[in-house]
Amino acid sequence: MDVETGITDLDESVAKLLRKTKKPTFVVVNKVDNSERINDTYEFYNFGLENVVNISAINGSGTGELLDGLTDALKELDKPDRNRCRFTAYCNSWKTKCW
Repeated sequence: MDVETGITDLDESVAKLLRKTKKPTFVVVNKVDNSERINDTYEFYNFGLENVVNISAINGSGTGELLDGLTDALKELDKPDRNRCRFTAYCNSWKTKCW
């Protein structure tokens, strides 16, 4: 997600699908590169998904928290599930890079 763009109709549709999966989900909000933008991220909690992580791809802030969260989520999976684990990245902006 992009804090500058905010939530789009497509974001809402994807969040609805993700809620149905009942799998660990991370909402990654990019371009949170100053304290003023942190206040703009609260709307992303309205998705009702369990993990909202603020990052800034340009300066790397928040990426450590994201990796820690992903690692913890993987550790909680049973071994058979870990072997079948899949990651999906959804970007709502062509300017936002998915890794």
